[in-house]
Amino acid sequence: AYGTLLHKQNDIVRALNWEVMRQIEWFSPQGLSNVAWGLSAIEYRDMKALTCISEEVIRRPLEQMTPPDVSTLLYSFAVLAWMHDGALAKLRRGGRHLL
Repeated sequence: AYGTLLHKQNDIVRALNWEVMRQIEWFSPQGLSNVAWGLSAIEYRDMKALTCISEEVIRRPLEQMTPPDVSTLLYSFAVLAWMHDGALAKLRRGGRHLL
């Protein structure tokens, strides 16, 4: 399902993002990519949440990520015009490594 969010600065989304950031180390690689995709689907560019996701991508070994994880993260970052040099460099390496 594809959703739209009329009020992008609402308390519910901020609370969800806070929980994601608080528990980020427990997310699977697919979970990280799902969160990033969810933010891109509603066009919600939360700098703190995206930084947290990016830093977690850097921290994780590439071997944990599947091609769909990498492509979903790259797609989501592109939709949100999110640039995190370290995470993007690692995902590009991952894309080449996983092919």
